[in-house]
Parts: sequence; structure tokens; C-alpha cells
Amino acid sequence: GAGGGSDDERFSDDDDFLAMASEPEPSTSSDGMALGKGTPGGAGAVMSKDGPPPWWREDASRAPLKAPMLRLHEEILWFADFVKPTPEEQERRRAAYERVEAVVKETFASGRLEVFGSYATGMYLPTSDIDCVVLDSGVGTQADGVRALGRALSRGGLARKMELITKARVPIVKFVEALSGIQFDVSFDVANGPQAAHFVCRAMQELPPLRPLCVVIKLYLQQRELNEVYTGGIGSYALITMIIAYLQLHPSRRVAGGDATGVSMKPAAEGTPQHQRASRLEPSLGMLLVGFFQLYGSELNSEAVGVGCAGGGHFFSKQAAGMMNYQ
Repeated sequence: GAGGGSDDERFSDDDDFLAMASEPEPSTSSDGMALGKGTPGGAGAVMSKDGPPPWWREDASRAPLKAPMLRLHEEILWFADFVKPTPEEQERRRAAYERVEAVVKETFASGRLEVFGSYATGMYLPTSDIDCVVLDSGVGTQADGVRALGRALSRGGLARKMELITKARVPIVKFVEALSGIQFDVSFDVANGPQAAHFVCRAMQELPPLRPLCVVIKLYLQQRELNEVYTGGIGSYALITMIIAYLQLHPSRRVAGGDATGVSMKPAAEGTPQHQRASRLEPSLGMLLVGFFQLYGSELNSEAVGVGCAGGGHFFSKQAAGMMNYQ
């Protein structure tokens, strides 16, 4: 765990700040690939009392860090690097995408397949699916596109466990690509997915803590089965929005004498007075992770208050935004 000798009485030596579950069940992808780099059972399943987790790195050249938050910061970095896709995993996904893309081009003369979500941003876990959208499909309705692609995938034997969801607000084809075992979700003629991916990529460049925090929290939710929207969980894009807004609105970025409306990701313009510039974001990933759980877990009234990352991050009244009308 990330706990250790403490100079803060709030945390004991036995605290496990990552809360990776003491007896988790094995977590593998649809083709049995373990979560992590060649580690059986996945990153969560290897937590045990017999030794450190597989992402742990010992540095004999220095004494272990004693401050819990520094140790947590270090372990978050190790974990984020551990679950980063290997070249083999990247090639496997690229090849699967190209096989699906070939079917799309054969089926829709003017259509093109674009990726979005975690695969487009690079923040995917080994168990993550690939979200795609067929743009300029030329079909009458999105449901027509779903049915046409479903037939084409069936004829080519490229898909298994296929599900055609035509009644949803955004109809999609869900299937497992036969050769790779990777789950695909394909929608039609909805351009906001790729646009959102571009925004997230820019946010990752301007807010470096975004990726390590996201992969840790995504796995935390996944282990507790809190990552599926249709079961009441938090989807990937909602989670990213929450993290971006949290980082934008973090107290360490507030300008002196400023209000709580947050700070834009754009750098201050040349000549901006120092008192109007944003301060440096809190550098400790440990502090940021604990602060994230504190904000969204106990401080924010999520039933009445929404959060957005446009314009530098903001909170808003759900009732005033018309989101409380359940009729």
C-alpha cells in the first residue's frame, strides 16, 4: 500500500490510500489478457499481504519516503506507468481497429471510421473497449446504420457477442472483435465524440496530473463495479470532466484575491499582471487524489450541484439548468 511513517496524525502506518481491495477478484479482458503488463489476474488481483504489488519499485540508493502523501504520489506514478499500454498492446489494438475500419469502408461508400474515448486519448486500460463512430455514413437513420454494420460484421465473421442497440438515444453496435478479443462500441454520425477526444488530449498537455489521476480512479471504480452508466456508475467522459474541473478549480490555482470560478487551461497572456496569473497547480498527486475523493465524496452536494470544465471549470445549479425536471 501507499501508507508509511507519517508526519500527519490523520493517517496511520497501515493506511492503504489507493484502496485497491484486500481480496479482489481476478480482472481480465474478454480474451483473458491480464490487467497490467503480463501480470496474471490484473493490477487489482495481485494485491496481497505477501509482498508489494507488481508496479512497486524499490530504490536502494535512498531511504524510503516517510511522508504518506509523498509515498502515495510516487506510487501513483509507478502505477500509471505500469498500466501504460505496451507496444504489443498498441499494435494489437491498431490491427483490430484496421480490420473493423475495412468492413466500414466496404459497407458505407462515403463513410469513415473515427475513434474517440480512452483509445483516442491514450488513457485506456488493458481491459478498455474501443469507442468508434462512423461519420458521413449516408444512411437514413442511425438505427439503419447499426443494422447494416451488424449484417456486414456477421457475414465477415469478424464479430462475436454482437448486440445491436437501436432503441437508445444514440444507437450503437456492441461486439467483440473476433481475432483480438477487444470490445468495440460503434455509433453513427455523432461528431461530438472525436471533438471531445481532442479537448481531452489538449487538457492532458496542459494539466499533467490528469492522466495518472484518471487511470487510478478509473480502476478504483472498475473494481467496485461503479464504472457503468446504465447501472448507476460514472462513465469515462463524466469522470474526465470531473477531474478536469477539479484541477481547474483547485485552490492552489486561484489567483490572489480571485473568486472561485476557476482558471482556464490557457496560459496567461503576455503582460498579464502577476496578481492576475494562476498559481502553480498542487504538484503532489497524493494530495490531489485525496482531495478529489474529499470533494466529490463528501463536500459536493451532487444531487443539486453540477460540474463542468468549460470556461475554466465551474459549478452550477442543476435546478437552474433545468436538470431537475423528472416529468
